[in-house]
Amino acid sequence: AGGRSNVDVLLTSAAPTPDLEALRRWLSDGVAAKAVVRAQVATTAVALVHGLSREAGLNPRGPSTPFLDMSARAAAIDGATAAVLRAVDLAGLERQGEAATRARARARGTGPMGRLTSLLYRASGRETRVADPDGYLVRWRERGPLTPAVEVIRVALSTPLRAASPAIRPLLAAAVEPTELRRGLERAVDRAIGGLGPLEPPTSRWWSVIGFLQTLATAGIALAVAWIVIGILGGPAAGSVQVPIFGLVPTPFASLVAFLAIGYLLARVLGSHAGWIGRRWAGRVRDRVAAAVHDEISQRGLTPLDVLEDARSRLWTATTSLDRTCGRR
Repeated sequence: AGGRSNVDVLLTSAAPTPDLEALRRWLSDGVAAKAVVRAQVATTAVALVHGLSREAGLNPRGPSTPFLDMSARAAAIDGATAAVLRAVDLAGLERQGEAATRARARARGTGPMGRLTSLLYRASGRETRVADPDGYLVRWRERGPLTPAVEVIRVALSTPLRAASPAIRPLLAAAVEPTELRRGLERAVDRAIGGLGPLEPPTSRWWSVIGFLQTLATAGIALAVAWIVIGILGGPAAGSVQVPIFGLVPTPFASLVAFLAIGYLLARVLGSHAGWIGRRWAGRVRDRVAAAVHDEISQRGLTPLDVLEDARSRLWTATTSLDRTCGRR
């Protein structure tokens, strides 16, 4: 009425507040069930890892202890190194080093005759046998087996092997199996020798000076001999010199004796100096070989045992980590 149009009104009614309690209970039951499952899984995982750790000879609740503690390992390595070095024969290596130094001194310090004898020395093969430290080291297997070194390590591990759990004992026995240990020690010695590089004997500038003097003495000996031969063949008469005790001695003969004495003294001086230098150098080589062998055996000579120890260490780390994340829930 009054020009106004009618307006349609939609009548609705609101439903009462829905009951969510059932949904809450369902969700709560699901959460509780999942918590139970998680707890069961965590408990099972912890139990399994603890059992594995015990079979590996580890205390899941205590610190990780190796089969050989630091002192026992050091003693085993020192004993094995000493046995290996006996097989290498460091005393023989020193003799080879000194002889090689003397050979080099002989080639430089004994004049023309010394060079000739050095060539004959090398051609005969004697120098290779007695004055070749490189070859002597390479042929170390010919002088002795490594059985004593292997036994030192096996004796050190005999107590841990008897105390090991039945599950880990076969693996530990395999880690100290003689053949594998011997091969590991042999590789360690070969690496140590290879890392030394060529063993060049030392030299001295004084040897060249002595060699020059020896050349003069050799020339004097040759001239004195020629003088004596000329005199014997009826050449001009030579004078004489007064020598204590012997009286008058023909000058050519006295010259020959003097030059021979000078050559002998020079040879003794050369030999003494070369021996002193050679012994010092051979001692340094001996120490280098001993240190290199010890380092190689320390780092890689016990590789089979170290692989087993590394696996046990990683297992112990995983066990303690699982304990922290699952064991205390």
